[in-house]
Amino acid sequence: MEYETIKQAYEHYAHLREQRLELDRQSAILKEQETEAKQLLLACLEGSEGAVVNGLTVRPVIRERPYITDYSALKQYILDTGNTQVFNRALNAKALSELGEVPGIGYFATTDISTRKS
Repeated sequence: MEYETIKQAYEHYAHLREQRLELDRQSAILKEQETEAKQLLLACLEGSEGAVVNGLTVRPVIRERPYITDYSALKQYILDTGNTQVFNRALNAKALSELGEVPGIGYFATTDISTRKS
């Protein structure tokens, strides 16, 4: 899509952004309602092996999820063994900006649009 003026381009961008933000708000409300419904369903299923609903077996599934109980011990384990695969390979941009130069870290530029009242 081409625009004749920056104003047209901005107005189209702003309209699409506002639509997305509204959908995000609606999605957040639905997510909250979904979470509440899930908790109610789990309470209904408590103590049972499950139930058949509309031809589907509905049952609670318990999964073990890892979390860090002793960061120092985990850090030492990784230093000793080199097993870095226990971490996701994501970077904390705020922490890096506060630390300054950190070995092994590179940067790439991204471009976004800033809007504010004039």
